[in-house]
This record gives sequence, C-alpha cells and structure tokens, in this order.
Amino acid sequence: MTVPSPAEPLEVVSRRHSLLAALEPGPRAKGDLQDTVDCSSSTLDRAIRELETYHFLERRDGSVRLTSAGRLALQEHRRSQQALECITAASHVLQFAPSDAPLSMAVLKGATIHEPSSHVPNAPVERIADRMRDADRVWALGATERTPQFRRIITDQTADGDLAVEVVLTDDLISFLLETSTDALKRFLEVDAFEAATVEEIPYGLAVLETPAKTYTFVTLTDEGDVQGVIENDSQAAYEWGREVFRQVRSTATALQPPE
Repeated sequence: MTVPSPAEPLEVVSRRHSLLAALEPGPRAKGDLQDTVDCSSSTLDRAIRELETYHFLERRDGSVRLTSAGRLALQEHRRSQQALECITAASHVLQFAPSDAPLSMAVLKGATIHEPSSHVPNAPVERIADRMRDADRVWALGATERTPQFRRIITDQTADGDLAVEVVLTDDLISFLLETSTDALKRFLEVDAFEAATVEEIPYGLAVLETPAKTYTFVTLTDEGDVQGVIENDSQAAYEWGREVFRQVRSTATALQPPE
C-alpha cells in the first residue's frame, strides 16, 4: 500500500475542514451536508472521497460521519489556525527578535501587545513598571535601562524587604551603570533581596513577575535601543516559559560582585 506524504492529508484537511466541522455534531445525510457546506453534489462527493482516503470520515447506514481520526484532525487544524492567528497578531513586533530567539506559543497565546506612540514612547515599559509595584518576586533580563521607574521601584521595595529581584544584565549595560551609577549599583548588590549576573548578550528584554493575585510575563522587543513593542501575558503557561528562559540565560551568566 502506498503511504501518503504527510503534506497530503494536511492540505486536504485545510481545504475540507468545513465538511469535517459540519459532521462534528454527529452523522449527517449527504443531502443535508450539501446545504450546510454550500457546494455542488460533485464537489461534495469529491471531498468525501478525499477524506475517506485518510479515514477521517466514513459512510454508514446512509449517512456520513466523522471517525476518531477525523475528529482529532479537525481539532489540530483549529489549533494550528489559532496559533497562526496569534503569531500574525504579534508578527509586526516579533520582527525585532533575532530569528533564533527562544520564543513559544506559550507567551503569544492570549497575549496583549503594547506599542509605543509618538506621544508616549515609554508607555509599553511603564506598563511593566506598574505591575512591578505589586510584585513579590521579579526575574528579568535587560540590555538597556529604559526608565528611571524601574530603579526607583526596585530600590524602594527591595530595601523594605517586600520584593526579591534576580536580574541578568548585558555586559554593555553593566559597563554603563558602572560609569554612571556606581554607588547605586553597589547599594543594590549589598541588598540580600537583589541578585545580579552579567552575560554578553540577551535575545530580548524579559520580565517575569509574581504578585499576590497572579503572574505576569513581559517580552520587550527593541530596535537599536528603542522599544518597538512589549508582549504581556498573565497565563501560567507564559510564566513557566518565562522562568525557563530566564534559567537558561542565568546558567550561562556570571554573578556580579559589588564594585570596589
């Protein structure tokens, strides 16, 4: 028996998904199906034969019905459609991520995209700062210092013992902070609730926040230092993904010691 290429059933399900969906509630007579999928009798017969080839549906007792394989194929088709819709909705900001950057549907599904405007260019990162005010724990990757709010929030909340922060900063950002804010950086590193490490480069800005109510994951995408967009997601899947990305980058980083 000739084994069909995987591309063949994929293409058939893509073209014939409306017929599979029409059979999802239960078996249907062919005449009823023709009205539902709005096609000619010959087109419907061809569609049925194609789907029968892959055992996605069957004819029995004068009706057409989904098989278990057909129901699964329909579910996966819908899942793929939803994934592509999420990717497309974020593609205009994802273009600023390196092509090999670790990204996942976990952070895109159900996400909100925040973009800067000419009037409020810092609005996307201020959204992160707003969430940080309620946070108990923060894990972050950073390449640039985008707003003084972050430093102020971290200073106030770690000093009070209400916030634990672990960050991985790029070598360039550490060099900048050592030149411009040596004393502040030294104070940060002397606080038990603040840990920092340094690495040569990061794929994007990342902030994973735990608050008493829920978790938040933010991915910040930039172009030549300017923020192009922030992806926000409060799902558990996004949180777990963000924590894993942070762990992977942290494992390659070097712990930062207080400057002399």
